[in-house]
Amino acid sequence: MTRKAKKSTPRKTTSARSRAKTGAASSAKKRASKTSSAAGTTSKAKTAKKTSKRSAATSSSRKKVAKKPAAKTKTSRTKRAVTGRLFGGDTRAAARAKRGRLRVLLVGNGRKESAQQVVRQLGPWLRHRCDVVGTVLDETLDLAQYEADLAIIFGGDGAMLSTARRLGDNPVPVLGVNFGKLGFLTELSHPGIRSHLEQALRGEFQVRKMLRLHFEIRRGRRRIGEGFAVNEVTVQRRQTRMIHLDLELDDESVASYHADGLIIATPVGSTAYSMAAGGPILHSAMDAIAITPICPHSLSIRPLVVSANARAVIRIAGAEDGINVIGDGQVVHEAGEGDEIRVTSGEPAFRLAHMGERSYFETLRTKLYWGARGTRGASRKR
Repeated sequence: MTRKAKKSTPRKTTSARSRAKTGAASSAKKRASKTSSAAGTTSKAKTAKKTSKRSAATSSSRKKVAKKPAAKTKTSRTKRAVTGRLFGGDTRAAARAKRGRLRVLLVGNGRKESAQQVVRQLGPWLRHRCDVVGTVLDETLDLAQYEADLAIIFGGDGAMLSTARRLGDNPVPVLGVNFGKLGFLTELSHPGIRSHLEQALRGEFQVRKMLRLHFEIRRGRRRIGEGFAVNEVTVQRRQTRMIHLDLELDDESVASYHADGLIIATPVGSTAYSMAAGGPILHSAMDAIAITPICPHSLSIRPLVVSANARAVIRIAGAEDGINVIGDGQVVHEAGEGDEIRVTSGEPAFRLAHMGERSYFETLRTKLYWGARGTRGASRKR
């Protein structure tokens, strides 16, 4: 029996040369992969470094921008003061002032043709420089409805007092252009008015809070009249006979007057009717009132100066013909024997825009002709 020989499958053998080639190729691949990974790591590191540098530069620039102070503008101290005091935190109104677009109310004395003519002439010129919210030439219209940053009054002191009363609780500062006689309250005059108005429309003015009086007339428990006054509250006889008045301050009896009347005046009004009746002149910065009798039937009765916080009560002890209670010489209320007039400081205060053209004592020297010799004409020539 013959055995078949097994076919032997030849073994795959690799030569040394092929093994060397394979090893070299694999090592080359390993080196290439290591190189590429190293390169990738390096590029990533470089990118991260660049990104960190950029972010650092951005943050530093932001810090620089944050630390950089705001550019200084050529704003006067007066303008900064009025922006704070005038608008009282109203950022929109303050922004309008910085842009030079104030809201302005124009008020003219309806009885003076010259004042009305100037208002009409300046109207188009003003509208290019501010927002004119209204032009009022009728003295009977209520001004409390107007929202404005400044009211420009063309008239005399009477127009200023009328405007203050018609504004009521509206805290609009008032700037006066004098078309009257004396002009204690009106600071500007008609010649050269445009240059002064341009300064005012830039917000370059101060606001002075002036004392205002509130009065009410009581008949028993009933109030029969009330009002406000910037100059004075006057209680005076209606006919020719003398009246009898009792004065109390803060519930304390002060004096009993047999006179033609009694004046309670603010510092602004101390240079008006009260001064003519022999009362003292109070500086405008004082927080006080003057109580001045009108032709008292006693040589020992003299004017008084008391605190503006005092509560004054005037009792009408005797008035056969009745009396008049007058606010600023414009509004008249009737009262009679047994009635009471209560006078206190009123809020809000009257806001007067001041351009700084003249000081208080310069106003007194100019308007009252202090130190001038002779007549008014002589003082004007000087």
